[in-house]
Amino acid sequence: EPFLTSGDLLIRFQALDGFLLQHQDLWRPRPFHHLQLPWESQLPELANWLRGRSLEQAEAADNAPYQLAAPAPFAELARQARELSALGELPNAAGT
Repeated sequence: EPFLTSGDLLIRFQALDGFLLQHQDLWRPRPFHHLQLPWESQLPELANWLRGRSLEQAEAADNAPYQLAAPAPFAELARQARELSALGELPNAAGT
């Protein structure tokens, strides 16, 4: 993957910022502070699937959530997040 220039990084950061703002209802509520998270009524299939998983299953998938066979829209959101957070190779301080 080619080096990302400062302009590329700005575009990527803005896209990531927009993605996070668009989907903040999914990640912003603090875990364990609600009996039911506000988004669960909008995505009941995903909510039920997540609630049915064990702690061991969650920990095992912690580093690769994009590989989970979870109900929609999980796979698409995980794919987008992975793409937006990938930096590729960064140049060293000498500019090479």
